[in-house]
Parts: sequence; structure tokens; C-alpha cells
Amino acid sequence: IQHVGCVMGEPVREPLFTESASMVNLLNDELPSHMPEGPIRTLIQTYGKGVRKGRKLGHMTLIGPDADHVRAQAAMLIAALHGQLTMSAHAGSVAEDGSVFRLPLQTAHFSLEPLTANDFDALYAVASDPLLWEQHPEADRWKRSKFQHFFQGGLVNDLGCFVIREKRSGLSVGSSRFYGYDEANRCIRIGYTFIAREFWGTPANREIKEAMLLPAFKVVDRVFFDIGPQNFRSIAAVKKLGAVFSHDESDSKAVYVLSKEQWLKTFRVS
Repeated sequence: IQHVGCVMGEPVREPLFTESASMVNLLNDELPSHMPEGPIRTLIQTYGKGVRKGRKLGHMTLIGPDADHVRAQAAMLIAALHGQLTMSAHAGSVAEDGSVFRLPLQTAHFSLEPLTANDFDALYAVASDPLLWEQHPEADRWKRSKFQHFFQGGLVNDLGCFVIREKRSGLSVGSSRFYGYDEANRCIRIGYTFIAREFWGTPANREIKEAMLLPAFKVVDRVFFDIGPQNFRSIAAVKKLGAVFSHDESDSKAVYVLSKEQWLKTFRVS
């Protein structure tokens, strides 16, 4: 209406906010088992296409008066439809031993798979780039002996460790892990993350972190990130997720925290 009015020479009208909306894509022939709660209207639009794996067949539009509530419900639907909610549905039974944090994860462009000893050479090919670690407290981690110690820590980590593989090329391009799970206080840490420089400045880090946060926030209420105070790239990355500075644990470790509520406000609904 605004556009037509401008074409007709009418004055621009003051925008009036009425309701918030979020759209969730429907892939394959799946629908969520539970619809959004609360005062939210759900509209389903299908496109009449044939079913094919990974094909977008329609979308759901969530409409409601509260933007945060709409976004939160959309995030939960995305988790269910993408599989993370399904695979963490047993979180209540596996939370005690943390096995929910060891499950493989998938994103649109990457797979996060359990690290094995056989992954060393492929990961060191990435980690041997000195520029990868220039802002890190351990700036010489590009050296083979230093990276071997880092890699071994991932293998023995009680919550395991992920090797990140790009789906298009099949190559190992980085790593990340959960650690420090505190069931009583419902919190966990995500860190030890690195990714090949070709993915810097792209949505890759956010895509990977969101895949980890989805199952994590089915079990915990807070996620902590341990970052070197001079690692400005990592600090900027977690701030984009909604994390805020919590405290300094040492001269070489600043701690940022992301609450479930804050993350749902920044989660990219697609």
C-alpha cells in the first residue's frame, strides 16, 4: 500500500507495527511434531513440488505480538526440522554423562564428526598456518609439537572433539569441542575452535557454532567461551552470537557468556 501511494503522489505514511513474523523453511516432506505455543498463528504454504532429499517444499510463517517469543518458537522449529532437536530429545537421560555433546552434527555446508587419531595429518595441514594463531595466547601452535599436544587434548577430552569437514570438498577444515560441562549449574563451554583462513569473513563460524548451540541449549541455560584477551577475531565472533564479557580468569583468558534467552534473540531464522 505504501508503494502504491508513493507512485500515486500521496505523502509517505507513518509505518505502523502490528505483529512480528518469522519464516521457517520446510524441507523434504517433514512437518514438526509440535506446533508453536502461546499466542502465535502458524501459516503453512506448500509449493506443490515433488519430494527430493534436501528440497524446499514450502515454508511456515509464525506470526505473533511478541518478537522474542516468535523468534524463540521459530528457533525450536528449525532445530526439530533440522534434526538437532530430535537427536537431543534424549537429553534428559544422557545429560548426566554428557553424551548428547558427542553426537555428530550437520549444517548446510559442514559436517562435525567425532575426532579420531587418523585426522591428525589433515588437520595439521590447516593448523600449520602461522597466521591462524597470531592473536592466540599460544601463538606458536602452528608448530607440529605444539599442535600434537593440542590434538591429543581433543582425543582425551571427556566430551570428545569434532573435526569439521566441508561438505563440498570433503576436506577437513577445522575443529571445535564442548568441554567443562556442569550439570548442576546447567552450563557448558565451547572452544578450542579453529578453521581454515579461507573461511574467515564468511558465515562459516556462525553456521558451525549455531549447530553446536542448538543441542547444547536443550540441556544447559548458559554457554561459556574462553578467549585470549587479544584474540579480537574470536571476541567479535562470539559477540555476534549474543555473548557478553563475563570475567577474566587469568591474564591469558577472558570468559564470555551466552544465555539461552540472549541467543534466541540473535539466532538467524531462515
